[in-house]
Amino acid sequence: MVAISLNALVATAKAPVTDNYFFWAQFKGLCNVLSQGGTAIGAPMMRGTTAGALATADSSFKEVATAHHTAITGEYRPVILDIP
Repeated sequence: MVAISLNALVATAKAPVTDNYFFWAQFKGLCNVLSQGGTAIGAPMMRGTTAGALATADSSFKEVATAHHTAITGEYRPVILDIP
């Protein structure tokens, strides 16, 4: 998954996307994303500072997902996306 960002997380792509190409983006439901930092099941997630990653929410960015599994930095783990 690749996080698509326009000053805010708007969706995740199912695969890397070449500039100016058409693709499907996911913004709700279960999907794998890159983890930044450790997460616990049920933890709220937000945009991370690592490109394409989500981190445990600390109120500096809007919550966009809930951790579905525990994770450590650099792992791709399931989250439940809820990007408005």
